[in-house]
Amino acid sequence: MNIGTCEKQCRGRNKADEALPRIWLLLADARRARIYRKDEKGDIRLVDQIRNTGPEASYQGRPPVDDFVRDIAGWLGDFAEGDAFDRFVLVGAAQMLPRIREGLADTVQARMMAQIDEDLAYLDEQELRDKISHMMCL
Repeated sequence: MNIGTCEKQCRGRNKADEALPRIWLLLADARRARIYRKDEKGDIRLVDQIRNTGPEASYQGRPPVDDFVRDIAGWLGDFAEGDAFDRFVLVGAAQMLPRIREGLADTVQARMMAQIDEDLAYLDEQELRDKISHMMCL
């Protein structure tokens, strides 16, 4: 995990920024995880994403998720250590939510404000932005 991305997100914060909570939305499925935030204009922006780099498929035809869940937890933990966000909302399919939640450090779990059981992986970027814009309460 490269914490440089986290540091880049934190640069340039000033006192006015501190008044607004930095709320992120973490969308995850078995293949990839994406983090979104609202910018100062209210537009939804992709902060970062990672992909499951495990074997193409397990014997059941699905990507293995245990290593990927650890990657997600470490990735989000690095952002938290870099103080890149204040709170986050976890969104994903029902089978992924408890696995991710259990993999998160206590300090990261404490920043989780909600979880939403909804698989949005099938949406293209614009549909996804439209769908999640109402989930982001900044």
